This record gives sequence, C-alpha cells and structure tokens, in this order.
Amino acid sequence: MSRSVIRFDRPEVGLEGIRWQGSIDAADGRQAEVHIDVTHPDPVSFVPTARPWLLAVLVPAMAVGAPVTIEGAVDEVTLANLMEWQEAVVCWRPHLSVVPLQSAGG
Repeated sequence: MSRSVIRFDRPEVGLEGIRWQGSIDAADGRQAEVHIDVTHPDPVSFVPTARPWLLAVLVPAMAVGAPVTIEGAVDEVTLANLMEWQEAVVCWRPHLSVVPLQSAGG
C-alpha cells in the first residue's frame, strides 16, 4: 500500500513573527502545500515541533486512508496521542479512517 508523506521546512523567523511551510503528498496522488504564520511575543525563542503540521494535514490524510510517514522528528507520546485523537474524530466523521503514523525523523 502506498503512503501519504508529510513534510515541513525549518521556520523562517523574523522580527514580526514566524512563517513556516510544509506539504503533504497524499497516497492518492494529490499534493497540497500548507503555510502557517505564527505571531509570537519572542519569535527568536520559538521552538518548532511537528504538531501544527500534523493537525493541519491529518484529517485530509485520514480521508485518503493510507498510512502516513512524517518526515521529521515526532516523539512517541505525540504519535500515541494522535492515534487516540483520530479514533475520536472517526466517531464524529465515520467516513474518515484511522491511519498508522510513522516518524521518519527519529
């Protein structure tokens, strides 16, 4: 079975805030880019994590229904929490599927 792949770049930090870009290559061949602008009281102290990307693209990945590889580090607790979150979402949106998540970044 093919996989959906989530990618995200290093954020660009400026005095006005943070701009972050990423993408999803869905297993069904569709691609989408995601841009997130973050206002932060101290942009230099911002510590990026994969969480915003996962929340932005996980529902579309669940619609495709294929396993997901995240190109970036995601800790085991976050992966476990996202599996539980998917199970709750599927209760409200049964047309979606819970998809296995794998971090390729360690």
